[in-house]
Amino acid sequence: MRAARAPAAALALAAAAAGAEPPPEPGEPWNTVSTRPIIVRTRAHPGTQVKEVWATGLLAAPPEFVQDTLLDGESFPRFMPYVKEVRNLPVPTKDGSWFAYQRVVPPLVAARDSVFHVWLEESLAPDGSGVFRNRWEAVPGMVPSVPGVVRTLLSTGSWEVRPGKAGGSRVSYRFLVDPGGNIPSWVADMGNRTGLAEVFIALETEAQRRSREPRRATATAALKPPPPPDVSKSAAAATAGDAGPGAAAATAAAGAATTGGRDAGAGPGPKVTAQGDREPARLREPPRERTTKQRERKKRARATPASP
Repeated sequence: MRAARAPAAALALAAAAAGAEPPPEPGEPWNTVSTRPIIVRTRAHPGTQVKEVWATGLLAAPPEFVQDTLLDGESFPRFMPYVKEVRNLPVPTKDGSWFAYQRVVPPLVAARDSVFHVWLEESLAPDGSGVFRNRWEAVPGMVPSVPGVVRTLLSTGSWEVRPGKAGGSRVSYRFLVDPGGNIPSWVADMGNRTGLAEVFIALETEAQRRSREPRRATATAALKPPPPPDVSKSAAAATAGDAGPGAAAATAAAGAATTGGRDAGAGPGPKVTAQGDREPARLREPPRERTTKQRERKKRARATPASP
């Protein structure tokens, strides 16, 4: 099942680590309101009393893990400030976009929720080069209102991640949010700015944690059982004949070790322990040798008189 992917909470959101000066941009002028620990700029936006926010910072985490963290929306309640719930909505799309419900509980005001339509515009290359960019906007009316929770009707934004210095990440976060309710615009603007550093720090910490975990491919390779020790070609062929078609293949063994299943046409095969160690195969004696021994036992039985 695909993990729910969603933007971080856009009410009082932010970033962390020493910031870098963002490039100039045409349009309404940006006003710098903070330079440490991140650069935070705001500007007026036509049609609303709240201001658009643009935060940039340098994170001490590899960009590919920052991207992974931002795409794993269902994990946000575990580490992202104020986010209490994120879940993917089963709404089909034709362009690869998706919908996600998000509920946040900011300080001093009532909880807010939104349904976001999210687009993944660009992804990093497997080696971490390039750029990650997504964007979202709130979609009113897709899910019923929750008692005691204020529905946020205006919320748009984007994340952008690029490789930074010394293996870090250059992160840019922009959003325009009107939290709704009876919150004055100046209070909403203050709330939209003050939590930004906490969000960037949370993003950096989670990306660092993920970078220390082994990659899924590495873990799968570690579970692949080694071949049985001291087994000749003829013995291996005999084992394959006992186990069934394809049971001696390394890929089938790896699949059984990682998924707990086996090929439908294969026999039981050798056991694989929880640590991935494979017990030596119990090889049967060649049929001719077995027959000769049986004959010898029968001859001795005939030659030995029966007990009284």
